[in-house]
Amino acid sequence: MDLRLLVAAITLVILGGCGSGSDEGNKAGSKVGGSNDAGSAENSIDHEKLKLDQNAIAVRVLTDGFSKSRLYIQGGDMWWLHINEAAPGRVYSESSAHYINDEIWYPIWPDEGHNAFCLCTSDTFQIKGFVNDIAIESVWIEDEIHIIQQPSESNDDIAIIEIQNLSSVPIWNDFTIKNIEYALAEDYTQSMFVDDLDDPLIDETAKIIYDESEHKENKLQNILADTVLLNDVGEIVQSNFPNAVYKSEWITLMAEELPGEFCKSSLYFKRCFNVSRDTCLTVASNETNRCLNEYADSIPNLLIQPNDGSKWGAEVGRCAGVAYEETLLDWKIAACN
Repeated sequence: MDLRLLVAAITLVILGGCGSGSDEGNKAGSKVGGSNDAGSAENSIDHEKLKLDQNAIAVRVLTDGFSKSRLYIQGGDMWWLHINEAAPGRVYSESSAHYINDEIWYPIWPDEGHNAFCLCTSDTFQIKGFVNDIAIESVWIEDEIHIIQQPSESNDDIAIIEIQNLSSVPIWNDFTIKNIEYALAEDYTQSMFVDDLDDPLIDETAKIIYDESEHKENKLQNILADTVLLNDVGEIVQSNFPNAVYKSEWITLMAEELPGEFCKSSLYFKRCFNVSRDTCLTVASNETNRCLNEYADSIPNLLIQPNDGSKWGAEVGRCAGVAYEETLLDWKIAACN
């Protein structure tokens, strides 16, 4: 039997409909096993250095969706106090630079990761100090960026700017801090009152959601780190019989083709689980190999097609389908229950 003809036939198989993992796995395994026919971190931002006069500081920073942070300025020091979601510049696994006029700043945070909901401060960045009240020039609405404290003797001359990302996605924020005497009519100059100025409060509901998401992400990474290899099936021997295939060839073909059948976009295993195609393929491949290893001793040395291939393909497909569903149960879409 020509293996290339088997592969060509398998790649033409189109499965549809939604069912349980065992049913869909059974179908996929049966079709693949019994066939004997020949028939996309960092945003594309223009980091052009901003040229300003000595009375202003331009800031560009990447903020997380629904995040809230406060930028403190005292004399020649600038630093962050972070409150909700991922810290400024720590949205992705790799840090994103801050752009302060013509300089670059990578704030140092207590932890290496996102520092989400940490109520923690960054290191300081040296700037030209502000001795008077400040103004903010920004394209963002006042609910997203505003002054919550002007510097005075009573607060040790500390100015505080609160920045919120009210969208669900990360956004690059651009704004300019000025001495108030250089403010324009449209700039923000008035301080907005907040009732948690001295004791910032995190959004506990958002933190619970975030922690659950982080737990799932860590669990998924552990799942993907597990690699199940196919046991050695020996030399692949092709049968000279027109309607038969040797076990070594059949098992190898199943290991190569069944995961792809599982993960077609229209099928249950991809459509009903909120995972990427790469994740689907990795899990499906692991579970397929695990089940093939489990059934290897029971599969006959010579499979008569299509009956034997359909029978054992359905067994392996059912086994892999159930295991796939159990492994990714936390990612199953509610509408598919």
